[in-house]
Amino acid sequence: MKSTVISEFSSDRLIYDHKICIEPTKKSFPHHTHAACELLYFVNGDASYYIEGRIYKLSPGDMLLLRPTLHHGLLIESDKPYERYDVMFDESLLPREISERISNGREVISCTDAPEVKEIFSRMDSYVKRLDKELAVGAYTACLYELLCNFVIGTENERCSSHEGKNSIIAAALKFIEENIRQPISVADIASSLYITKSYLHQLFIDNLHTTPKKYITEKRLLLARREILCGKNPTGVYLECGFFDYATFYRNYKAAFGVSPSDERRGELPKEILS
Repeated sequence: MKSTVISEFSSDRLIYDHKICIEPTKKSFPHHTHAACELLYFVNGDASYYIEGRIYKLSPGDMLLLRPTLHHGLLIESDKPYERYDVMFDESLLPREISERISNGREVISCTDAPEVKEIFSRMDSYVKRLDKELAVGAYTACLYELLCNFVIGTENERCSSHEGKNSIIAAALKFIEENIRQPISVADIASSLYITKSYLHQLFIDNLHTTPKKYITEKRLLLARREILCGKNPTGVYLECGFFDYATFYRNYKAAFGVSPSDERRGELPKEILS
């Protein structure tokens, strides 16, 4: 896949880029999870967006707000060029007064009747060349706050986009995992709770989530553990609280996922995630 980066900026707590992907394919955008928040503005293309089993058909002017630990990814539906703006940011930049006004499930809004949103993103493009990094940090943070305020306006004005639904078994599986993520549950436990075989559950995850049940659970546990560690908890206690059986396995998976050991993790450092 060829891509053109129109502009990009990064700081310790915020990563911004504006990108056009030429001839995108279904394999160009792997589904993933991350510990950061993400705000995405869809400009053009032929695609849907998957979020924890929900599928939203995207239209130009849609804006998505993705909270930490949600499994998500882009679903390319043709080779039409895909263009979007993307802001990935530390959860500390999501103010409480805004977070409290956006209920869970409000993930995608239409901004076709809000030209000021596109104007804010255009401003962010221009800041790359016009501001040095010291000034740009404040400018991008201010723009992010404006965008989040517009997201609140969109949800309160019922401009939320509808989704195409999800497989009922996958929905039940995700609910079971979410409710028991701190317990040492296994894939067999999930399948048993749904009265299906492990192999059938495995195939459903591959078909709908583009990952395996085991990998999905591990990613969720690691992200939960990271949030606990960043809040000051001791890693030697966190691994048990997050459903891991032994510290060696937890340590190995944690370092592979985040590039740093649990004990060396530092608060407030935005991970270098895949931006999609």
